[in-house]
Amino acid sequence: LTGLEIARGIPYADTMREPQFVHNTYPVALKGEYVGGFAQPLPREIAFPEFVAETTLPASRQDMAFRGTAPIQFVDQQYIDNAMGFLEQAMKND
Repeated sequence: LTGLEIARGIPYADTMREPQFVHNTYPVALKGEYVGGFAQPLPREIAFPEFVAETTLPASRQDMAFRGTAPIQFVDQQYIDNAMGFLEQAMKND
C-alpha cells in the first residue's frame, strides 16, 4: 500500500543513517519535508501499474519481487486520474 505519508525530498541532500523516524525496510532515510498523505492508501495496482502489468509472478510472490526491485513509477495525467478515481470511490464507500 502506498500514499499514507508523502514527503518532498531535498535533491542532492545527504542521506541520514540515524533518522528521527525509522522505517524498517530502508537502511537510510532521505532528507525532506512531510507534505501530506491520502486518507486511503493506494493498492499496488493503482500506485505501481507498470510493475503490476509487467510482472508474470503470481500475486503471492509479487511482494518480494516488488521490494527487491524498488520500481520507479512515473506520474502523468492518466496516473493522476486513476489514483484520484480510486480515492474518490474509496471516500464514497466510507
